[in-house]
Amino acid sequence: MKSDGPMVTSLFSKRVHSAELSILRLSRGEDLNASPRRLVLLHGAGIPGDLTWRWVAQYLIGWDEIYIPDLPAMGRSKWLGSKTPVFSDYQSVLCEWVASEGWQDYDLAGYSFGGLLAMHLANSHPPDRLALIEPASLLSVSVGDLHSRAKAYHELSSQLHESSEKAVVGFLDLVSPRRNRALDALAVKRLRENVEGLALGVGAVAQALNEHGDWYCTWEPPTKGVSIVGGLSDPGMHRRHQVLAENDESWFFQSLENTDHGLVYTKPREIAKIINSLL
Repeated sequence: MKSDGPMVTSLFSKRVHSAELSILRLSRGEDLNASPRRLVLLHGAGIPGDLTWRWVAQYLIGWDEIYIPDLPAMGRSKWLGSKTPVFSDYQSVLCEWVASEGWQDYDLAGYSFGGLLAMHLANSHPPDRLALIEPASLLSVSVGDLHSRAKAYHELSSQLHESSEKAVVGFLDLVSPRRNRALDALAVKRLRENVEGLALGVGAVAQALNEHGDWYCTWEPPTKGVSIVGGLSDPGMHRRHQVLAENDESWFFQSLENTDHGLVYTKPREIAKIINSLL
């Protein structure tokens, strides 16, 4: 397997039943083994794949191909038709895309909303290795806590559709209450660039927490993997991921000190190192 040298970047589109997906592909070139090692990276709500993962991807080693899709209405991907998407639409889009590739083996990592989606994708199309970075689903061991968060997300989604800066700050307050607020201006700017995509994603998370809360509280990994959580994030989230590691010897839990939900942007080298360790 080739693991050294620069990655070649290309962009391609893939049409599935309800969406036109834009997918960034990083590759070691055309001279690959018959069974290249590939990794799929799923981003969170609002901010597209390239902006979410570009720094982490610089430090990833050991993969021949890395695929970074934009979720529909976030980045270059778009929904086909005019209906408002629900959670199952995001789930179906990813399942249909991965199935269409015909891969025998792949690895998977997801951040925030992308981590939630990665859990569902791993359930239907199990990867060889799985990394979850502050997934929006594993917030607590209590289903009541998840339903409370779903209510907050639902209300926030309605506010975000109004495209106010106050609502975007409210989103940050909910996911990163102990954050370094000196960085708020940059975070708000990024999120406001596609506040409608953020609103749709937050609404989909609310629906998923209500519909699948029991499953999230009892979920067990279908494969080996790792959870990565910010040290400043909610203790309930830490406890849920600790339970995963305690119950499955092939699952590991890493907490990064002095970081919160924005860890994928502030600690890319550390996150890549942890993902690399899965190999």
